[in-house]
Amino acid sequence: MPSSYTPNLRLEQQFTGENVNTWGVLLNEDFARLDSSIAGMRTIALTGNYSLTTANGTDDEARNAIIKTTGAGPFTVTVPSVPKLYIWWNACTEPVTVTTGGSETVAIPTGEAVLIMCDGAAVKRAISQSMDGNR
Repeated sequence: MPSSYTPNLRLEQQFTGENVNTWGVLLNEDFARLDSSIAGMRTIALTGNYSLTTANGTDDEARNAIIKTTGAGPFTVTVPSVPKLYIWWNACTEPVTVTTGGSETVAIPTGEAVLIMCDGAAVKRAISQSMDGNR
């Protein structure tokens, strides 16, 4: 039976007895993906509306804990519809709106870092702090 993948972080779950003599390499790759999901930062230069990439068992943008967007704007960024917390830093010159594609969105003003939670269907603003120290 082949490996499967976790629904939220897309980590490889190896089937019992699979990958003899290579399971350590695959496990270390999952550890690297866990590391990025807990503390990794991805900078994305926006030139228009954008959807974060996702991929089973390989590197992807949506797995990162911190997303920093740069560019002009205003833009809308779509995140996957899976439960996840993001720290989102809007370094664009205009606001960035985060959505799952549903009706609920989070608008992030220029220069703010915001804690965003996705419940698998919608995004919500949890906490925000201006990068210059002002609320």
